[in-house]
Amino acid sequence: MTLPDINASVVAPAELTAGFSNAYFYTGADGAMVCWAPVTGGTTSASDFPRCELREKLNPTDNSINWLAFGTHVLDARCRVTQLPSTKRVVIGQIHSYLGDAPPLLLLVFNDGNIEGQVKLVSTSSNNVTYALGPVALGKDIQYQIQMRDGVVSMTVNGTTRTVDVFATDPAWKTQTYYFKAGAYCLDNEGVSTEGAKVRFFRLNVQHDTACVILNVSTDPARCCLTWTSEPGNQYYVQGATSMNQTQWFTLSANLTAHGDTISYCVPLPSPYRYFRVGMVTP
Repeated sequence: MTLPDINASVVAPAELTAGFSNAYFYTGADGAMVCWAPVTGGTTSASDFPRCELREKLNPTDNSINWLAFGTHVLDARCRVTQLPSTKRVVIGQIHSYLGDAPPLLLLVFNDGNIEGQVKLVSTSSNNVTYALGPVALGKDIQYQIQMRDGVVSMTVNGTTRTVDVFATDPAWKTQTYYFKAGAYCLDNEGVSTEGAKVRFFRLNVQHDTACVILNVSTDPARCCLTWTSEPGNQYYVQGATSMNQTQWFTLSANLTAHGDTISYCVPLPSPYRYFRVGMVTP
């Protein structure tokens, strides 16, 4: 979690799990998880605005391990915006990319009583395209779901859904990895310390259904064999790396067409590669 204190401090997963709370992040009398970001709060180097915001981490110790756009990834929440700054805007959920310049792909914005999905259709563009998701009054329930499924982004707010295929608008999104964010990202930085954005969460869930799952790894002196789940007709490939610290992975196989619900590939040994992963060619 990033806090809006003067240093824009980061709270580690272990601290959150142990029950961390302070003036910006606490449990309200109604049982809500409250995120408060005053306009005078500190900011991260990548933003001009303060935030009290959770960041999804698949591995609590490593920010670089995130999910691919393939498969199905869902953030489901119920919240209420109970205070707004002078600009009347606060981000309550995000799909954020990690690689390269790491632009946010989707911002779910409460904008003066209306919910908007702001999607960056082209990864290198400075502009977002806005999708209207309906009016919600201050203090009223917002049940939202943001989802990425094989490159298709969907935004649902109180039953209204909008979708966009970002692989079609910019194939570069295929090479990114992603994580969800949720909280109060206050889109204002001017005013007194009592002015800001407050969001109360009553539900916040994340679910990932990956495009394939490695079921088994077996070795003998001559080879290392991987078996993973597959969909008939889809094509997969195996990549290797010599170290988990390197950013470049090397493709070790040709494209492998699946004919059943599992598929295997064997890497000849000895091999300089010690880490392996399976990728899927875009259907």
